[in-house]
Amino acid sequence: MERLLDNETAEREPIEPMTDWKWNELYKLTTAFHLTPWIAEGLRAYADDFFMQMPETLQQLIMASDEEKNQENLERFYLYVDRSQGALHQIKPNSLKAYFRDLVKTVTNIEE
Repeated sequence: MERLLDNETAEREPIEPMTDWKWNELYKLTTAFHLTPWIAEGLRAYADDFFMQMPETLQQLIMASDEEKNQENLERFYLYVDRSQGALHQIKPNSLKAYFRDLVKTVTNIEE
């Protein structure tokens, strides 16, 4: 999604191969954040990319949208991504190990 949104850079990175499920998830995010105009531009910019194999039905839905660009929607999406990544970075590996160690003990005690 990031590559499709940021398609105006001089050195575009190729699209990564994606399954239909991933393309559907991208479409859901696109519509949830009202980013259709940016994704449509990205689809046009990457049209010749070998791995641009978005299902035709999704591509048609995006291209047929009459939604207008709204910079606020794009900023809201990037804020969402920053917050999501921040939440993931707050989890410490040691605390995860402790959590799973306690979970195993709990499950073991229940089974006994």
